[in-house]
Order: sequence, then structure tokens, then C-alpha cells
Amino acid sequence: MSHDAPPTASPQALRTARFVEAIGREAASVVLICARMTRDGECALPGDNIRVLATSPGWFEASILALSRASRARSPAGPPTPTAPPPGLNWKGQVVKAARRALDWACFPDSRIFWALAARRTLLRELSSQRFDVALLMHEPAAALTLSPLLSRAGIPWMVDLADPVATLYTPAHWRRRALRLEADALAGAAAWSVTNDETSALLSARNPKVPGIGMILPQGFTRRAGSRPATPPNREGDALLTVVYTGRFYAFRSPSAFVQALKERNDVRMVVACPEPPESLMEAANQFPDRFELLGLLPHAESLQLQSRADVLLSIGNAGTVQSPGKVVEYLGMESPILHLVAEPGDAAARLVESAGAGLVAMNLTPDIHRALDRLVSAKQAGTLAAGFTRDELETSRYEWSTIGKSLCSALGRIASQPPAS
Repeated sequence: MSHDAPPTASPQALRTARFVEAIGREAASVVLICARMTRDGECALPGDNIRVLATSPGWFEASILALSRASRARSPAGPPTPTAPPPGLNWKGQVVKAARRALDWACFPDSRIFWALAARRTLLRELSSQRFDVALLMHEPAAALTLSPLLSRAGIPWMVDLADPVATLYTPAHWRRRALRLEADALAGAAAWSVTNDETSALLSARNPKVPGIGMILPQGFTRRAGSRPATPPNREGDALLTVVYTGRFYAFRSPSAFVQALKERNDVRMVVACPEPPESLMEAANQFPDRFELLGLLPHAESLQLQSRADVLLSIGNAGTVQSPGKVVEYLGMESPILHLVAEPGDAAARLVESAGAGLVAMNLTPDIHRALDRLVSAKQAGTLAAGFTRDELETSRYEWSTIGKSLCSALGRIASQPPAS
């Protein structure tokens, strides 16, 4: 069970898809209960043995989807324009964002609890009609965890993929105690649990020292792409600028301000960004220096991967104040371009990954440190040694391939399903 699933464009939807595909290769049949969160089609995953039950996302999201469909129906017919969508949110998007934030403040664990009500009815119907050997609950959102008592009462062993902590930096203060309790209940009731890095595992173990389940590290992954770098130069013809690509989201704890300032002070680097809501500092820089900053808005995942493959350097920005690691830095491992990872604070797990894999450079997220890293990268490009200067450790990077992660997940689910039922 997972709220996000394709074609929703989110890291959680990608994780859900890869997990279900891996399970589908091993299991006789798989049922995925998810939310119907897009107007562009239902979730479609390969495999005749995979059945997807997309339920209502709840009255709030359903209303937004209905308004979106009505707006699109009123739009004049004709071929789509070739221009990229404008970055940022229009006034309607800002209103929806504010309303969602208000619901997250008022509802526990957040506004997606309304999906859990519909998912509960679907799960009860499925439990009454067939027997499941094992179940997987996927956190983010935490609403999925509220369905675990139904599985326990039905005698079905279950695993929880927390990925990240339930109680974290952005949990509203008045919900933190309940979030910690929900996290503890999930760990106590699960036959096994998984997170994305060692730091998160250590944090959860410290919070819950008597957890009976088995903890695993299942990081965000990448799919190896043969020839991920094109034969032709990624830049415009005759363009000597170092092209730095960033794909993903910016959060309050993931700031590009120092990098933006560094690029304002030099004329040999160009930044290309694909994200849905660029911060104000980045939008101002793009207006002031259109030759150095290019904002593409939100791209489909396939187009995002194509953009990454044309980069000289892939930019990763570490999170501040949280043990969570940006999943995007792992996706970058599937490309041949070097990674520039900016560290927000010591103990950054993503920085250790980039260094141990030999995948690029690590620098503090401070403008002087960024300048020194860019000097080295620009010099390497001018000398024609940029790609050759960073050779990935294949043994290290293979741990982060989705195929490897999927096998670990299936092994865990198989062990759980083969255990005798609890009394």
C-alpha cells in the first residue's frame, strides 16, 4: 500500500513502482492500493500478475482534480504549445498550496488521511475476498501506516518501508508527539522495517530501543543506463560554459542560495534547473542573468533523465537539520557525469556516498567553497578530462541499483511470509 504511484511525478511514486515491479517478478500475484492522484491516466505497471486499485484521494484532492479537468475542458482545442511550462505556481496553485498546508496543520498525520479512509474500505474488501501471504506498507505519507491494524487483525504479517522518519523536521509541532507514537507503533507491529540510510536507522533505533522487527537499509535507487552520456557535446555549439544541471525540488532545508551567488560572480558556468517551485532567489537570478540560469519547470521523469544525461556536472544539495538524504543524488549515480554535492552540515550521508563511489566532488554549501569546486570542474572541462577524472566504483554503486534493492526487498518479504503466524 502506497499513496503515491505512477503516473504521479514524485520520488515516492518512483520508489513504489520499482518495489512493485520487483515483487511482481517473484510473487504469484500482487495487489497495489494507491491514490488516484492524476488527471492524465491510471497507474500502469508491467506484469499480468500486478493488479492496481487506485482509490479516491479524498474530497480535497478529488475536488482539485475535478476543477483541473473542468479548466482543461474550457481551454481552446488545438495542438500543445512547444514552450516549457513556466516555473513556479500561478495564483491558483498558490491558493491550493495554502489550503493544503492548512489541512496538514489541522489533520493528523496530514491532509492525505482522507485517502486512507478510501484505502481502508478497499483493503477491507480485498481481505474479505482473498488471503494474502504478506503486506508492505510504504510511508510518506504516514497515512498509509494507519492501515496496519487491519492487517494485524487479519493475521497478515507486514513490513513497513518507512524510508524516512515519521516525525521529522517539517512535522508540525502540535503533531510531533502523535507522529512519534505512530512511528513507534509501526516499528513495533511490523515483522520488518526499512529506511534509506544508516543515519535514519540509528535515529529510529535510538528512539525505539526495544523494536522487535528486523531493520534494513533500502536506499533510493537508480536504473543503469548504457551510454548515458551522448556522443555530441551537451552544450550549445561553440559554448564553453560548464553546464550544471539540477533536477528535483527545493525545500526550506535544501537551499541553492550559496550556489546561485557563486554563479552570479562568474561567467564560465551555466545552471539548468528542472523543478516545480524554484525559490525566489533562483527566479530573480534567472531574470537578472538569463544566460547563466535556465529554469525549465517540472519535467516528466523520462525528460528529467534525458536532461541529466546532457549535463557536464550534476548538482546535488544536501539537507540541513535532518538525517534524510536527497534521493536524487542516488539517481545521479546512473549517469556518467560527475556529481557536485554541497554539504549543509557535517555527517551528510550523501557526501560519503559521492566520495566512496568516486562519483564527483563534495564541497560545503558556502560560496567560497563552491567557487573552489567550480574552478576545478571548469579547468577539467577545458582540458577535456571532465568525464575521465571521475571513475565510479562499480562495486559501491551497484548497491544502489533498483535491481539490487528489489532483490533485498523480496528476500525480506519471503522470509516474513514463510514464518509461522503469530499467536
